[in-house]
Amino acid sequence: LAVHHAGEDARALANMRATLPWLDEGSRILPAANYFDYMQQQNAFAAEFDATKPVLFTGTVTKMEWINPHVWIHIDVAQPNPTVDAMADDVLALMDGLGLARASLVGHAAGGVIGLALALRQPRRLDRLVVINGWSQPDPHFARCMETRLNLLHGSGVAAFVRAQPIFLYPARWISEHSARLDAEEAGHIAQFQGAATVEARIAALGAFNVDARLGEIRAPVLLVAAEDDMLVPASCSERLAQGLPNATLSVMTGGHACNVTEPVYFNHILREWLAAARFKGAA
Repeated sequence: LAVHHAGEDARALANMRATLPWLDEGSRILPAANYFDYMQQQNAFAAEFDATKPVLFTGTVTKMEWINPHVWIHIDVAQPNPTVDAMADDVLALMDGLGLARASLVGHAAGGVIGLALALRQPRRLDRLVVINGWSQPDPHFARCMETRLNLLHGSGVAAFVRAQPIFLYPARWISEHSARLDAEEAGHIAQFQGAATVEARIAALGAFNVDARLGEIRAPVLLVAAEDDMLVPASCSERLAQGLPNATLSVMTGGHACNVTEPVYFNHILREWLAAARFKGAA
């Protein structure tokens, strides 16, 4: 079950699917689309719309599109006072829907802290956990970055918010070398923007997440991947996790916050080696 940070490049997941033999149903790790945009990433009409499973929600209509033969209604739905625990419950609901009693979870940033919350709430349902650039308690640098991003959003609008996003995700050299690609992706990110209220609520939930005092309760094997040049979540946050988790392995690399995008070959090598070792240890 792959849980990714909102806005993460889908091509990183494609790389994982192509190069990691362990990401299959047999090993109880299911490759999935971006958790926060899960339904939007499906290709089949039947995967997006199920007439037998209606969902009731309320929100503000922000956009309507008439695309023959369908009508698309975009609604900004902000969960009141969301928490990381509530997000973990959403993952559990997804597992229930897929018929998974247990799973291993690969989580990037927000996905990683969701995995930590899940490990504490339902430890019997988690085999292994990979946390990429995650954290266990509020961090001043992360808070400063998120405050800056929200100021951009409220003061300059969605386009400026999206335009600045790569600065927090990627190293400067990588941005320069991939500027055309980033420019081409901007329109899509703007079109799929979740709404200011939703973004602000999620940032508040992630900034308030604090399980530092409970890390010793997590018994599952955990791989921590930290980018030493991460401009959003300091590598020291992963080092803190490694100190508190009783069964953790820390691997440090470069590539910025989205190191799985900028350095996919090396990232997948780290993941493959650890999953293979953890699987062998479990079999023994």
